[in-house]
Amino acid sequence: MTHSLRKIDFVPSLPSSWELFPSTIELQQQISLAILADSEVADVSLGFYKPPGRIREIIISHAARDQITCMWHGHRERGAKSPPVIPLRYFVFGFGQKPPDTWVDVEVHPGHEHWEAS
Repeated sequence: MTHSLRKIDFVPSLPSSWELFPSTIELQQQISLAILADSEVADVSLGFYKPPGRIREIIISHAARDQITCMWHGHRERGAKSPPVIPLRYFVFGFGQKPPDTWVDVEVHPGHEHWEAS
């Protein structure tokens, strides 16, 4: 397996207003689903499996959470019902299996090197 930071464009799965920012658990669930769906569509191996059955552990870095918050609130078009696409990067730091279960562990980082709240 090649270790690298992989890019993903995160689109929250449910439209949500400016005031309704998801909890950390909801963000973890939505980002996990986005990573699994992207790996399946793109046929990207995240471990030894294409794609793994689930993400066992997901860690959202403080910098990624800050970028998500800034883009959720500050980069949203006036009147938009959902936030813009939020570019993220993730790193697979663990993977395994216990048949029939296959899994990966990921750490999420900002997709932009520079961002600001508008």
